[in-house]
Amino acid sequence: MEQQTDTSEERVREDGSPREAIADLGARINELKEYGSYYISAKIDAAIASVKVAGLYAALGVVALMAGVAVIATAAVLLVVGLGGALGALFGIGWLGNIVIGLIILVGVGFGMRAAIGAMKAKWHHKTVEKYESRQRQQASEFGRSVHDRATAPSSTARE
Repeated sequence: MEQQTDTSEERVREDGSPREAIADLGARINELKEYGSYYISAKIDAAIASVKVAGLYAALGVVALMAGVAVIATAAVLLVVGLGGALGALFGIGWLGNIVIGLIILVGVGFGMRAAIGAMKAKWHHKTVEKYESRQRQQASEFGRSVHDRATAPSSTARE
């Protein structure tokens, strides 16, 4: 003989009393809350998993970047050592080639840094000048004159 479990829908249909219907409603609300909580928990776990995967890829990128920098640095060292050795062989004194190559590199880096700093300062200056020229154009269109016009105007007209 097969035993069937009595669901709340069957109880309400059989019994039909309001008290049973309210008890069934409470059970269904609790069930709905549990399903909602389950859904939210699953969404949060999915977001956390996505963040973890993004972190893994970021770490992998950092490792790859470090490996790339190490390869480039190794190649640069081998080039400099090779140039120093070749120049030393040319001079007949091994250590002199290393000193000359080191000096050339340091002077080149110094000039490169000086040029880069000068270019950055010129760019910043240009942007600042453009900013204030733009504001003066805006003032002239809005007020009919700019702060520059007021500053260079004779003192008798400056008080208008």
